[in-house]
Amino acid sequence: IGISPIPRHERDNLLCYATIGSDITDNDDICRAYFKLKEAMRYYRRDVDGDPVSFDGMVAFDCGSSPGGWTKYLLQDENCELVYSCDPGKLDQSVESMKGTRYLKMRGRDGIELVRKEGNAVNLWVSDMCLMDPKEQVNHLLTAKEKGILTHNAYFVLTLKFNTGHSKETFDLKAEEELRYL
Repeated sequence: IGISPIPRHERDNLLCYATIGSDITDNDDICRAYFKLKEAMRYYRRDVDGDPVSFDGMVAFDCGSSPGGWTKYLLQDENCELVYSCDPGKLDQSVESMKGTRYLKMRGRDGIELVRKEGNAVNLWVSDMCLMDPKEQVNHLLTAKEKGILTHNAYFVLTLKFNTGHSKETFDLKAEEELRYL
């Protein structure tokens, strides 16, 4: 886990507001979150040198996956071999039945422990959980790292959702706090 190679002024755009692209089709419409991850990956999937990264054949962990938009994107568009789709909520049947989906109907920390016991290494951690305390979003990622389920050069995508304050300034301050925590 490291700092994005994207220049700070460009990275700030990722912290702001994701927009849904115009390439929405009925075939991909599990939920709008599918397009949030698709857009983030299109613009920010880079290594430390700024070169595009491929997740083809890799293992991913989708924490807070219900109803399954991000899991579907990772399998369908990124060609991940295996996606641990972890959420106590219901996963859409069309996603649950996709080759490569491993549905963990449990909370994130329990899913981390299960993956640790299985001995699998995760190359990509994604999480779109809506938690009361945004620090818990980062804590899940750090727990996965501490438990040793993330590869040395694992990538991650986290959404930070704040339930207090509605101004861009408030959001930016809270987002900066979470980045310092990482």
